[in-house]
Amino acid sequence: MRVKISYGAEIEEVPEEVGELFAYVSQKGRAVLHQAQMIEGILEEDDLESAMLLMEKMRKTLVQMDKRISDIQMISAGYIQHSQGDKNVSDGRPDMGTAGVNDSFPDS
Repeated sequence: MRVKISYGAEIEEVPEEVGELFAYVSQKGRAVLHQAQMIEGILEEDDLESAMLLMEKMRKTLVQMDKRISDIQMISAGYIQHSQGDKNVSDGRPDMGTAGVNDSFPDS
């Protein structure tokens, strides 16, 4: 079962957090490389049953990697959108004109 885990971080810490999340992907990538090498050796011995079992494990590892990469992409997209939004905001407030503000109130 897949669950969402949520925690807070300061906005300036997001790139570092993304790097730490990607470390998981890198570790799994090394595992896939090791699995591929093992499968090659097993296939050289014509042991298709063992190779098939290890291939299934390899596929599960790839799924784990894909899910984490998807999470990292969503976090990164949100960070980039936020960062670009900050560049488009003037003093943290939208530009608003004052003309016509009192037009909707009748004079007493």
